Amino acid sequence: MNKRETSPAQTAIQVAFGFINARALYVAAKLGVADHLKDGSKTAVELAAALSVKADALYRIMRVLAASGVFELDPNDRFSLNEIGDTLRAASAQSVRDYVIFYHECVYPSFAHIVSTVRTGESSQIKAFGKRAFEMVQTDPAFAAVLYAGLASRAKLDIAALMAAYDFSGAAIVADVGGGNGGLLSAILARYPNVSGLLVDLAPAIDAAKTGKGGALPRCEFVIGDFFDKIPTGADVYILKLVLHDWNDDDVYRILTRCRNAMRSTCRLLIIEGLVEPHDEMSLTTLTDITMLINVGGRERTQVEFEILVERAGLKLQKTIPTESALYILETTLA
Repeated sequence: MNKRETSPAQTAIQVAFGFINARALYVAAKLGVADHLKDGSKTAVELAAALSVKADALYRIMRVLAASGVFELDPNDRFSLNEIGDTLRAASAQSVRDYVIFYHECVYPSFAHIVSTVRTGESSQIKAFGKRAFEMVQTDPAFAAVLYAGLASRAKLDIAALMAAYDFSGAAIVADVGGGNGGLLSAILARYPNVSGLLVDLAPAIDAAKTGKGGALPRCEFVIGDFFDKIPTGADVYILKLVLHDWNDDDVYRILTRCRNAMRSTCRLLIIEGLVEPHDEMSLTTLTDITMLINVGGRERTQVEFEILVERAGLKLQKTIPTESALYILETTLA
């Protein structure tokens, strides 16, 4: 049977229903469906028995995901993994399972108040959770665990691309400011045995880093601190990876100023962020920009917008380095 052409109205409805695919993906990630398919195909009945859920409900969720290309569904109603579905396995080298869970448990609830944000320009995080995420990670261990696990999952995918794109061999000390559990710094220290590290973040992140959640951190000093307050001196390279998109322009200026105050004339500051594409192109960064708007009042930026902020803070953009991930490295120095 030939497929009918989709009318403009049907296309609009499909866009409106986009959240259904997203929520179905969350169900699969939360239940660990992909881990139960790693040894071969299974029916929804077999999966449901292993997961202690209702078979009919699970089948209907999985049918949507198969139609979206996340899993395979054969004529005998057996589901199996493909390359996309495999990324939902916890042990997959390309796993995004924790990142999907993080987005749906720590980010998605705020989207219920998206109209309020568009009307007022204010983050909807407090409406959704009662307080901001930066407060919750210090007071709600369960929330913090989901958030840091999700960010670490995303970071793992980005780190290999960053390591391939930038040479840290000329630095004696590299400081990762707001570096979470230390995943990027761990990779740098492993590849460059002559480099020492400095990890700066809030207490829950530093605690996770000390337990090795992001990897081994030899030759590393841990600093519990707030990048709005003061950034330690003494490093040759400072890193801000996916930090600035959480904040509005005035707050970014404050963070960059603290970095500038810590830097010597020979220091480099690496701003690692996505860059918004031209307005007629859709990208992961363009979508993430809406997350920043709704949840934290931050934003993704174009290169020109970064150049303006860097110059305002007394820094100079020397070069922009693309990576194989969605991120770019903006190398800056003192102006």
